[in-house]
Order: sequence, then structure tokens, then C-alpha cells
Amino acid sequence: MKKKAIFRENKPMVRNGLGSNRLFFLLVLGGVALGLRACGPDKGPGRVLEQARSRWEGAFPQKNNRKADDAVTDVRREADLPADFRLDGYLPAYSPADQVVRHPAFTLVYVEAYEEAAWVVHHLPQNWKGNADRAENFFPDPQVATGSAVPSDYSRSGYDRGHMAPAADFSYNQTYKYDSFYMSNVSPQNRQLNAGLWGEMEIQIRKWASRRGDFIIVTGPVLEPGLPTIGKYNRVAVPRFFYKIVFDIARRQAIAFLMPNQAIADGTLQEYATTIDAIERRTGLNFFARFPQEEQQQLEARLDTEAWFGSGPPRTYHFSMEARQQPVQ
Repeated sequence: MKKKAIFRENKPMVRNGLGSNRLFFLLVLGGVALGLRACGPDKGPGRVLEQARSRWEGAFPQKNNRKADDAVTDVRREADLPADFRLDGYLPAYSPADQVVRHPAFTLVYVEAYEEAAWVVHHLPQNWKGNADRAENFFPDPQVATGSAVPSDYSRSGYDRGHMAPAADFSYNQTYKYDSFYMSNVSPQNRQLNAGLWGEMEIQIRKWASRRGDFIIVTGPVLEPGLPTIGKYNRVAVPRFFYKIVFDIARRQAIAFLMPNQAIADGTLQEYATTIDAIERRTGLNFFARFPQEEQQQLEARLDTEAWFGSGPPRTYHFSMEARQQPVQ
């Protein structure tokens, strides 16, 4: 209850301040628009004003338009994803009470009590390479009905805004890559882990996809009671562990990883490989719930690192433990 009080008292203070600026900005735009009306809608100044207004409005998504936004997103999702790779058949089990958020490139379930997603599912195609740019900033997710965490919740916390669905996995599509910067797709992650072994794991998974084919990937924090929190406006839980599950669609094979949310100086990816069953026990989640029961049981109980890494000696990674001087802004 105390958390909700803090959330509702602090967050509107920011919105009200921004709302005053927004009103002033729109009034100025209106005055300038009257002066330039003679230019007509097809003239350059008219287009510039409309673009400026659209960008300003886009920075302040209205929650009372959520139903319309959801409808548009669902249409984009159905249109953008090939039929064979729609994500619904690969999602963990969820209840009607869960807050499921669908974006064109990924689907997640947002847990308000922790101010982050319990899982994020996305499709990594074999031809994932491309030139899509990273977004310059992170953004609150307008489709989270209860309100997502905001970028400043992580500021000077010592933790990275760690992507669950990695931005680099969407290098083939600019819209998808920008969407990966929604705050619903991040979790407080130790910066040495994020730039170290966790990052190397993500690189390895993309290499596998290039060789093997399309993957479905499930990523998330292990959410549990008693976690420490960060946040200026919301209490964002800091997980003790993160997991990632990789499913090879064509071969019907999977591999899973579970890593502590701490700096890892030296290690191999094989050390942190585990079964899906083990992650289910840690998280209480039921992955690949729509698979036939027999396939699900076999897939989740098996750990075959040789099928993924080969039979050679494991590669040991070495990372500097020097903390970055620049805090998360």
C-alpha cells in the first residue's frame, strides 16, 4: 500500500509539470499556425508544424487511448510477423489477471509489484543482421496500463537498464529496434554482467541463429519476494538472477541459461547452462505451455550443451572488474 501511495504522489508531479509546458508549447504552435495558414497544408511550414506537433504529442502518450493503441498494435503485429512465427504459441502460461503487453517485435507480461516484466518473448530470425539504429533514449511503455517504470528510476542507481529482448536482435527492423527501448523491456542489471558474460551469451545466440535458423527466445529476471529496489518515482526490484531460454524452431531443441546478477570475472557459458525445468522451479513459471505435453516434458528436462557448443573445450571469457566511472544517466 505504501508503494502505491508513493507511486501516485510522485509520478503526477512530473506529469503536471510537463503538462504546463505542453500546454504552453501547443498554444505557441497554434499562434504560429494561424500566422502561417496562408501557406496552405501542402506548404513546407505547415508540414514542419504538423511534424513538430506530432513529435510533441508522441512524447506524452495518453492512457485513455490504450484500447485504440492496443488494436493498432495487434494489427501491426499480425501484419509484420510471418504466420509461422507469431509468438502466441510460444508464450509461458498466464492468467486473465496478468498484464500481457504485445508489441510488434515482442510480447511480455508486466508485473506492477516489481515494476518490470516477468518474461519477454521475441523471435530472432536467421537473417537478423541489418543497419537499424539504436534509439537515443529509453521510454516509458504507453501500453502498460498501470504505468511502467521511467528512465530516471535507474539514474545513478549503479545498475544498467538491461535489455531483456536485446536491441541488437532487431537490427533488421528499425521499428522493432526502437520498441526494444521501452522501459517494460529492461531490468536493473549489474553493469559488468551486462557488458560481460551476459552480453557474450547474446552474441553467441545470434551466431547460432545465423547458422541454425530462426529462434524463439524467452528472457526475464527471477522475481521473488524481498528483492532490493531502486527508483526515483517507482520501486523497481533488483533481481538476484536472470534467465534466458533459446528454442530452435526447426530442430525443436532448446538451451537455457541462469546467471547471477553480479560481476563475473571469468567463466564459460556452459557453466551457466541449465534445464528449462530448473528455471521453472526458480521462477514458478510454465514455459512453452501450449506445446504438446510429451514434447514439453522432454524439451524442458534435457540439457545437451554439446548439441549447441560442440565437443571442443569450452571457451573461457575474462572480464575486467573495473567499475565504469560514468553513472547510469
